Amino acid sequence: MTTATFYLWDSVDQTAATAVESAQVRLYSSDGTAFITYGTTDSAGEVALDVPDATYWVRFFKTGYAFPSKRSVVVDAAAANNTFDTEAENLEILPPSSASNLCRVSGYVVGAGGQPRKGATFQFMLTHLRHIVSGRPITASKVTCRSDEYGYTEVELIQGAFYDVVVEGLDDQVFVAQVPELGYAKLTEVIWPYPARVTLSSATVSVAAAAEEDVTVTLVLSSGVVMPLPSDAAAGAVGFSLAASSSDTDVATVVLDGTTATITGVASGSATISFTAAGSYEERFPEISVSLDSIAVTVP
Repeated sequence: MTTATFYLWDSVDQTAATAVESAQVRLYSSDGTAFITYGTTDSAGEVALDVPDATYWVRFFKTGYAFPSKRSVVVDAAAANNTFDTEAENLEILPPSSASNLCRVSGYVVGAGGQPRKGATFQFMLTHLRHIVSGRPITASKVTCRSDEYGYTEVELIQGAFYDVVVEGLDDQVFVAQVPELGYAKLTEVIWPYPARVTLSSATVSVAAAAEEDVTVTLVLSSGVVMPLPSDAAAGAVGFSLAASSSDTDVATVVLDGTTATITGVASGSATISFTAAGSYEERFPEISVSLDSIAVTVP
């Protein structure tokens, strides 16, 4: 038996590369008719397989990447080395829209077996909130996109607009989505966002006892949408809200009104102002862990 080592890498730019972890490498006979063995790349992008000397047809798989469709390698114990490098095309690099008022929403779909799903359909119905964009009236209210053989799909939607979304296989549900005011966004995050982070005008505050200090706080969803939603948000939209608390109310208190956190000093000491997001979001596997930034408060 000879050890054949496969190394998968993702070309980030012309000067840098990153290892592709958790990609499956499957070896077949040279004519592709007989499956031999398989392995999964580690954090270094490598997997070692012990196989008899022969010519093999190699196939690679990882969601979000494209690989050579038929890579042939010769494993030979007498060779100088049996290490085979393969470049993976990162399909998760999101292409932005060429129009300034549109957002290109793209992503990948898999089936129940985890393989790329071809022909999955997504329908986006524009709500009544947007009639005119860039001085032009909107006449078509629905747009549909379908995934290709790699499970990839993309659609251009109006930035800031709300859409009722129907997903194939979940036809009995209508998801209300807001498009971020960005040139691109991930399909999953637009339809099923979660509270990803808060942005703070200041992460440290020094406030005297009985004095107040305001900090601007905004909640940013995984889609790039900034909360809170505008007052004319689509009816039934699933929103998220923030709550603020002080680790020591004997040192400082906080009141959150919209995007303004008013911190009041009480007595000398230190406290931490923490934020929690309320609202429901789709369960994910593996589970996501969200940790929102906090404000360090000092009362002299």
